[in-house]
Amino acid sequence: MKKLPTIKNTDGLSLVEVIIAVFLIGAIALVIANIPNAINLVTGSQSESRAREVAAGVLEDARFSGYDNLANGTTAINNSKLNSLTNMAGAVTISDCPPEICTQSEQVKKVSVLISWTENQEPKNITVVTLVSKGGLK
Repeated sequence: MKKLPTIKNTDGLSLVEVIIAVFLIGAIALVIANIPNAINLVTGSQSESRAREVAAGVLEDARFSGYDNLANGTTAINNSKLNSLTNMAGAVTISDCPPEICTQSEQVKKVSVLISWTENQEPKNITVVTLVSKGGLK
C-alpha cells in the first residue's frame, strides 16, 4: 500500500498560536490599563490611614489630659504627618455631652476630630468622636 505524501506547511501560524498571542496581548493590555487606578487606590488609602492615625492620636491626647483639662471650643490640628495631604485642614472640637446621650447630667465631654483634605480634585474627610468623662471609665 502506497502512502500519500504529507504536506507540512511551516510558513505560518496555527490557529492555536494566534489565539494564545491574542489572549496574552489582551491580558497585558488589561494589566497596563489598570496600573493608574491601582496607584490612585494605594495613594488614597495611605492618605486616609495617615489622617486616621493623626485623629486617633489627638483623641488619645484628649483622653490622657482628662476631663478637667478639656475646655469647650475648637482648635486647629497642626501635625507634621498631615503635611503631605493637599489642602489639609484639621480641627478638634470639645463640647459638653449632648443631652440625648447624657440623660442624667453626667460630667462628660464630647471630643470630635475632623480632618479634611483634597485628593484628585475630590474633597475627602474623616470625623472621629469620643466621650471623656470625669473619673474615666466605670
